[in-house]
Amino acid sequence: MSALPVPTLDRCPIDSSHLRLSVDELSCEVVRSFESIQHLRSQWDRLAKTVGSCIYCTFDWCKVWWDHYGQEDAAHINLFYVGEELVGVVPLYIDTVRLGRAKLRIAKIIGSDYTQAVCDLPINSSWSKEIATETIDRLFSRGSCDAFATGPISASSGTLLALKDAVKERSDLVYIARDRAEASQTIISLPDSLDAYIASLSKNQRSNLRKEWRKLDKTYEIQTNVISDPSEASAEFEKFVHMHEKQWRTKGKLGHFGDWPNALQFNRSLVAALSEIGRLCLFQLKADGRVIARQYSLLFGDTCHCRFAARNTGSSWESLGLGRVSLSKLFERMIDEGVSRVDAGTGRYEYKLRLGGKEQGVRSLLIVANRQDVKKKVRAFCTMADLLHRFYYRLWYCRIAPRMPFRSRSLWKLWIRSRV
Repeated sequence: MSALPVPTLDRCPIDSSHLRLSVDELSCEVVRSFESIQHLRSQWDRLAKTVGSCIYCTFDWCKVWWDHYGQEDAAHINLFYVGEELVGVVPLYIDTVRLGRAKLRIAKIIGSDYTQAVCDLPINSSWSKEIATETIDRLFSRGSCDAFATGPISASSGTLLALKDAVKERSDLVYIARDRAEASQTIISLPDSLDAYIASLSKNQRSNLRKEWRKLDKTYEIQTNVISDPSEASAEFEKFVHMHEKQWRTKGKLGHFGDWPNALQFNRSLVAALSEIGRLCLFQLKADGRVIARQYSLLFGDTCHCRFAARNTGSSWESLGLGRVSLSKLFERMIDEGVSRVDAGTGRYEYKLRLGGKEQGVRSLLIVANRQDVKKKVRAFCTMADLLHRFYYRLWYCRIAPRMPFRSRSLWKLWIRSRV
């Protein structure tokens, strides 16, 4: 799967029917390139903000992702309207993946591969079932796809529930081959003041956090800073990457930008694009004027999406609890800026839970065409994918490679693309 230029193609639907198909008052338009819908950028993002979607389903995130990971002539960006009002966006692409003798044409949400993101689609809840049903019909009714892998979606998401209902309604056409729990997502609610946030923690955690703050303040002159200006963002991001990689090297690992293919180039483009529209937050924790910890976050609506962290290493720094302190100081800045919710990412991290985090379930669906030839291919494909995950990722990449004297390479693209 190569990073090819975004194709500039005329708008066209997945099938050969008319550009817009009416389902009662609902209509759908399918386009093949982001350039052709640049004028819908604000409308797309306004919908995402209104329905409580995430930054990972905004126009700019999806476009930057497509610039780096998209395949020529594979995009199917579904735009759903009621009259002239945009009520849903389902940005998909078709990925053809071969494992052994099994080759599948899999529809996926743009942005769900190669990055750690929970893709809660921007869909008006009043039309979620109709949009889910129309999406499935378009993907499967004419054999365009063998399967639809949703990628990670919040378990409580209306989109997830709507997709399940749509599958039941179209059981003649599709079925759910997998309904899998992914790594949980940690969400932290922020009140309107720092005192209220501290009061929301357990007595033990309040005490520990205050001790860490006092210890750091006693030793150094502590300052915090947020860089979001486009003229400074790129240089600061490079410093963040250097600190992040240095921290992970002490553990024999590569860090995010080494683990994931093309991640450094993708995030450089993301930083440039999102800093221009005020959605970037590069946080610094300084001691005596020197940066000792950094947080790379993105802002959308009332939510701060914490992407990655970096900090100084060594016994003297570890004793100061830099990870917890820098994150709590970021929360302080976010409270001042009116942010009320923090998406602290996927995976279970005890220190995030101690800082007030609540785990939220995340699931992924594999919806498959209800045909015997496809069922056989899917069974073979899933068997091979599970073996690849067990022996390549869990055994080799996670356990053996970090202990080897040489630096391991980034994750195999085939493993990433086969995780359904």
